[in-house]
Amino acid sequence: MHGRTTPPDSGTCRALSVFTVTRLCAALLVLSVASNLLAQNEDQGLVFGANPTSQTEEKSTQEESPKSDEDVTVFPQTKSKESTIEGGNFELGFLIERVRELQEDNSRMLGRLEELEHQVQLLRHENRDRYVELDERILGLSGQATVSTNAISTAPPDSEAGMYRSAFSLIEDGNYEEAVGLLEEMVKAYPNGDHLPDAFYWLGQTYAQMDPPLLEQARQNLVQLVRLFPDHAKTPEGMYKLGTIYDQLEDKPKALEYLERVVNDYPSTTAAHLAEEYATTIRNE
Repeated sequence: MHGRTTPPDSGTCRALSVFTVTRLCAALLVLSVASNLLAQNEDQGLVFGANPTSQTEEKSTQEESPKSDEDVTVFPQTKSKESTIEGGNFELGFLIERVRELQEDNSRMLGRLEELEHQVQLLRHENRDRYVELDERILGLSGQATVSTNAISTAPPDSEAGMYRSAFSLIEDGNYEEAVGLLEEMVKAYPNGDHLPDAFYWLGQTYAQMDPPLLEQARQNLVQLVRLFPDHAKTPEGMYKLGTIYDQLEDKPKALEYLERVVNDYPSTTAAHLAEEYATTIRNE
């Protein structure tokens, strides 16, 4: 939404990886052909850089045989060998040049692949930051709606409603440790209270916001909310948060399970929209 260019996804990076490997295999094949050609020439006594005429003259001198009419056939044979050497040198030079080009192409492709992978990682981090921002906005709006009721604002401090009001004030002030402590006390003191689902929700959210996040405690409280209060107003948001926590715990299948449940069970909610986008991000990793 900021007008940024979207980098290629991980599928593009995988395709480029396959292409790069293909080009590298081609280079290795060309090298193999060049090596075979050189070996064949050496087997035939055609050493590159040597003077074929000098080799023929040395052999003729060592034999010290009288010249005859048959010696005339040596010259066409020598000429044929010269042609073979020249042709072999040309083919080998061409193959070496082609290998050099493939190696340069391969280096460029590897550099491009690393750049694309870096861009994909940046995109993932941007998406995750956006989800966190939206989640915090939902958290704030839900809290404002909850604490605005007259019953909570006028309740005695030691009542369930009073404890809940005090805990939420601590959350707003960023005093998470005291907030979760008070909410835990409220759950124990009022196990069947009207604000029990609210307590589970805020315990899950607050544990996840602590530094460092206490993800296991957050998961346990949100699971309680989802299992015991499937029809509560905060359950769609709590289930979405539970899916993101499973993702942070590196349990991708469980994360997708809860995110998909939000989409299917609460299709008209903001949480469903967030869950669908978050699930898409996980699938593209």
